[in-house]
Amino acid sequence: QDAWDYFDNYLNAQIDILYFCVRCVDSETLLPATRNINNNAVIKAFLSGDEGGELRLRYTSWEPWNKMWRHEFVCSNRLQFEEILRGNDAMFVLQAGDKAKKIVAIEDQLYIVTYRSQSISYSVTEDAFFSSLNLRIRINKFYKKRNLKKLRVSIVSDIYQIYKHFGLRVAVKAIFLVFRERGDFFIFLFDATGWRKLLNEIYH
Repeated sequence: QDAWDYFDNYLNAQIDILYFCVRCVDSETLLPATRNINNNAVIKAFLSGDEGGELRLRYTSWEPWNKMWRHEFVCSNRLQFEEILRGNDAMFVLQAGDKAKKIVAIEDQLYIVTYRSQSISYSVTEDAFFSSLNLRIRINKFYKKRNLKKLRVSIVSDIYQIYKHFGLRVAVKAIFLVFRERGDFFIFLFDATGWRKLLNEIYH
């Protein structure tokens, strides 16, 4: 069976989202890469009946490339990608997982996702990094609104990468953004590993 055979099997099924595993390769070398690890692990945890497995499946797998959505479900809920520089698909996936009444997951690998260091997902520009930071702030607000605080993501890695690539002035600008948007700054504040990385970079 190829991927389309699997999709055809679920074409008329009364499910809102089908989750499936994927492979990942480097687009230049075709050697195995790692973009699929978290997504596949979340699906396997759900299928094995792990406590919290469905929650993680619905809310922590932000990429669209290992999912199939029912067309009517997408249209009736007015789900669409955002027009932002980076992560334009994440809120679509989160909102779909939140609204879906019936979901199914399978362990079969139906897609090959590639890694390319020059892609927009990995581009090293100030605008791209601030787009990621804004997205994480909004995702944390989404979790908070739905009483899913334990799923909140730390923004320390974003602050650290901004400092690493653009210096202290831009990092301070990012921290003020987090404060202004009420972006769960305390997650950043108490992330000791992230603070150590940041302080080591500044003082060494």
